[in-house]
Amino acid sequence: MTSKAITKHKEALKDDVRGYKECNECGKILPTDMFQLRKDTGKYRSTCKDCKNKYNLKLYHNNPQQKENHRKSSWKHAIKKHYGLTVEEFRELEEKQDYRCACCGKHKHDIQSHELYVDHCHVTMEIRGLLCQQCNSGIGLLGDNIEGVKKAYDYLIRFRD
Repeated sequence: MTSKAITKHKEALKDDVRGYKECNECGKILPTDMFQLRKDTGKYRSTCKDCKNKYNLKLYHNNPQQKENHRKSSWKHAIKKHYGLTVEEFRELEEKQDYRCACCGKHKHDIQSHELYVDHCHVTMEIRGLLCQQCNSGIGLLGDNIEGVKKAYDYLIRFRD
């Protein structure tokens, strides 16, 4: 066997047809479902999912910019998935509201988190506006309806000074 043939034979053993593969990182021979399948080539990645996860966690924790990039991409994906909003549309809403909570009127820079959150009707999914976290949570905890808010209002009126 030539050295080229031996190399091909070793590669074939690594991607064993019986459903097992050797991880290039930890050296363990694992079932192929422990490896991510690449969409571009249709082959399994060279490192197992556990080793890849350890690598990603190390990269994430050792790089503060990576954390910020992950937070931003997660938020971008979440507002699109849950509310159908692009980042540009969210920013337009912020500008339209003068960067203030649509309920209490606080400017986003005067809010502890410096963020506004999407308020929407849970029945129709219609977006009502952007709120600070306190107003958004408060409305949600009061049942996300006028009756709940009115009951809280009436309660406070009874005990005002």
